[in-house]
Amino acid sequence: MKKIITLFSVLLITLTSAVSMADISVQMTADETSVQIGESISIDVTVTGTRSADNPQILNTKDFDIISSGTSSQFQIINGNMSSSKVFQYSLLPRKKGRFTIGPAIVNVDGKRYQSSTIDIEISEGGSYSGTIASETTEKNSHISVEISNAAPYLNQQIIYTIRFQTRVPVQNANLTPPDFDGFWVEKMGDAKTHEKVVNGQLWNI
Repeated sequence: MKKIITLFSVLLITLTSAVSMADISVQMTADETSVQIGESISIDVTVTGTRSADNPQILNTKDFDIISSGTSSQFQIINGNMSSSKVFQYSLLPRKKGRFTIGPAIVNVDGKRYQSSTIDIEISEGGSYSGTIASETTEKNSHISVEISNAAPYLNQQIIYTIRFQTRVPVQNANLTPPDFDGFWVEKMGDAKTHEKVVNGQLWNI
């Protein structure tokens, strides 16, 4: 009986160690890949499989100014599988027009090096803005927009519903009430993220 218990303990420790070290990956994404001079780009570096990653080193950013940065951690369960990640957020302001390749992002986790793919960015001369903040909202100080990852999902498929509150004036004690999701199982994906974005020379908090 003692031998069986010892063998089970060894197997349990081995499996637990394998799960904790598996599937570490680094992904870098941008909210826009074509902007104008005076507009900023939001870059997210997501490290999946751990929440203890070192700050990333993003290569090829000499033609951009980093005007803000932040971090957030996420822990979620999808279809019975646990997933943890750490997200590093950066807001970049281009210095000149042209075509640029940002990245890769290099991250060290427990002494091991991981890296993302690169992102191609095109910067053009300043003019009218055609990005995610609608042109009519530039005359307003605040705006709410929503985004859904899949408008035609199949049964039990995960949908990501993103709410963005965009403002260019200081706001205190703001409470955001999400809509009712009757018929859906809802789980919040980490804490709210905030970043800054420059549009037509104006700074927006999102």
